[in-house]
Amino acid sequence: MPERIKIGGIGFVSAWPLVEGLASEAGVDLRLEAPSALAPLLKAGEVDAALVPSIDYYRLAADSGERARAPAGRAPSRFVALDVAAIGSRGPVGSARLFGYAEAETIRRVLLDPASRTESVMARLLLARPAPVQPHFVLPEEIGPHPARPPDAELVVGDAALGAARPAAQ
Repeated sequence: MPERIKIGGIGFVSAWPLVEGLASEAGVDLRLEAPSALAPLLKAGEVDAALVPSIDYYRLAADSGERARAPAGRAPSRFVALDVAAIGSRGPVGSARLFGYAEAETIRRVLLDPASRTESVMARLLLARPAPVQPHFVLPEEIGPHPARPPDAELVVGDAALGAARPAAQ
C-alpha cells in the first residue's frame, strides 16, 4: 500500500482555498489546526507538509541545532518553503484585530491570541515604543478565566476576529 502524505492545514476560513478538497484526496491525511500548532507538528515529524506561519518558517529554518537532537527518522533535517501559495493581503484584513481598552500610551498588559504567532509578533512590533514601561504580553492560560485585572488591549485572530466587534471597556 502506498504511503500516505500527512498535511497540516489551517482550520480558518482564510485557508479554505488552500486546503479545500485535500481531505477527500486519495493518499492524503489532512489535519486542520490553529496556525500556531502547525510548526510544532512539522518539527516533530507528525506531518510531512504544513501551511506554517511565516514567522515559524524562519524559526524552523534557524533551529537546526534542535533538529539535530531529534530522534532519528522523526524530524526532517531541513525545511523547504514552497512559494506556491500563501495567506496574505495587500490591504486591511478582518482576521487579525488588536482591540485597545485604554489610551495607547497607557497600555501595559496585552492579551495575545494563542492561535497565531505571526500576529502576536506583529502586535509586539505595533506596540513597541520608547517608554518607561513596555507592555507585558500574556496568553489566556497565564491569566485564567477571571483575571483580577483585565488586559489593556487584546489580539483576536482567525474566524473569531472576522465577526468581532470592539468589546465594551472592561
